[in-house]
Amino acid sequence: GVRALDFLLVITFMQAALFATSNAGLGLARDIEEGFLDRLALTPMRAGALVAAQISGAVFIASAAALVYVVIGLITRVDFQGGVLGTLLLFVLAAWTAFSFASIGAWLALRSGSSEALQGIFPLLFASLFLSTLNMPRQYIQADWFQWVTRFNPVSYMVDGMRSLIITGWDASALLEIVGVLVLVSGLGISGCARNLRKRVTG
Repeated sequence: GVRALDFLLVITFMQAALFATSNAGLGLARDIEEGFLDRLALTPMRAGALVAAQISGAVFIASAAALVYVVIGLITRVDFQGGVLGTLLLFVLAAWTAFSFASIGAWLALRSGSSEALQGIFPLLFASLFLSTLNMPRQYIQADWFQWVTRFNPVSYMVDGMRSLIITGWDASALLEIVGVLVLVSGLGISGCARNLRKRVTG
């Protein structure tokens, strides 16, 4: 059977991704509130570099945490069914998930320009984790409405894709789904950042 630790390991990756949203979003929102972004427009440095730095910093921290969790998983004998390559892919997917979340956080910061407004959005992001397959496989969810929500919640596909490499091995369907969702979410975040950054820089 599947050990609880094997099932729960992905929760740590998603928590790291959520913190990446907070780190990138709040850091950028504070820069906007303090007028740093406006002052940056008067220098040769591009404002996009600041956004990229905030996202990169958040992703680095989340990736370092994911690496630690993978090592802890190996020490505690989590049975990575995907093998060595699957474990490496798991780390890449965890980092990509953190990047997707961080880009969404940066987008929301650029759109709102307020750390207070951003903090008001975080409970919704927490809810998106709990209204997914993070804590329970879809087949064990009894409530029809909960089943419906998990089916349309992109977080479920991130969770299931990473979890498949631990529990079932190379599941092509789950991996294609997580890649598709990550392309969509990260693309949405980056395009949102670019659009709102232009608005802030040009007035």
